[in-house]
Amino acid sequence: MCAAPNEEGLYEYVEDELDDEGPGVTQFHDLAIRSGLLPAPDKPRSEDDKMLERLEQQDAHNRLGDYEKNKNKSLEELSDEEDNIDEDILRQLRKKRLEEMIAATQPKHLQISKIEPEEFEEQIKKPSRNGFVIMIVYRLGCSESERLISICNTLSTKFPAVKFVKMEYSSKITNLPSSHCPVMLVYSKEQVIKQYSKLSSFAGASTNSDVVEWDLAELGLWTTDLSDNPRVDLPKSSSSMATSAFKYRRKPDSDDSDSD
Repeated sequence: MCAAPNEEGLYEYVEDELDDEGPGVTQFHDLAIRSGLLPAPDKPRSEDDKMLERLEQQDAHNRLGDYEKNKNKSLEELSDEEDNIDEDILRQLRKKRLEEMIAATQPKHLQISKIEPEEFEEQIKKPSRNGFVIMIVYRLGCSESERLISICNTLSTKFPAVKFVKMEYSSKITNLPSSHCPVMLVYSKEQVIKQYSKLSSFAGASTNSDVVEWDLAELGLWTTDLSDNPRVDLPKSSSSMATSAFKYRRKPDSDDSDSD
């Protein structure tokens, strides 16, 4: 609609003619759109596009229905129904059942066991041949030690295939100053593959079970259901000083007797 003079020279509003070549509804809108004053209208969708979208939505609905209806079936039951289940859904469900069967055969470690230095071979080295073992070296009365043990108690329940043990700090452990405790040592194939000294190795005073779970998942110990690094939601910690590297080693038995 625009203003135009009539026969008496007075202006009155009249409808614009449609501009078939431009994107606007009227000549005024077309000019405004071309000048950047108004946004261009969405391109009309064809019936083919609408039909394709409806088919995609229906397909997604059917696939979700397939998953929900069959998600608790055994491998044998899935095989009986394979002609009636979407191929991708069937593949996902079979993979899930196999992973559950493998997990069921793994040893379960539902709590942290306390061990003595003399038990290192039996409780750490041998089990690490077939899986991961995490050892916490802690000091009594140390708040950081208590927090890390509490976090590992939570994780040992969530990830029972990984063995957690704790060992109280003593002079029988060489190359480890007591000021470095708590220390987390991760073993695999009888070797230390990662060591963390104090909570500053994680997120300092803000360290929680999600942070430790994320870091150990990055190391390959387990698969986490966390979608993002939990550190992004934590306050910045001032406790981030790096400690010197060390490697756990027990003193020989002769030294043990001398120290008694």
